[in-house]
Amino acid sequence: MHKRLIAEVKSENSWYYEVSKCSPQQALRDLERAFKNFLTIPKRGFPAFKKKGKKDSFYLEGSIKILKGN
Repeated sequence: MHKRLIAEVKSENSWYYEVSKCSPQQALRDLERAFKNFLTIPKRGFPAFKKKGKKDSFYLEGSIKILKGN
């Protein structure tokens, strides 16, 4: 799925080159885990999407350097 995402998104959106590769990859992993849980665990509901502005978060991997500010 990641190869398909790159093929479809990068060609049309130049901003995709400016962000870390970790966030979209982790989003796909989280989506896969959510659907596996939905299909294998009884009484588990359909995966719900996060609402914009509510508990916003993202994932980064490796060493992170904070320069100035927060």
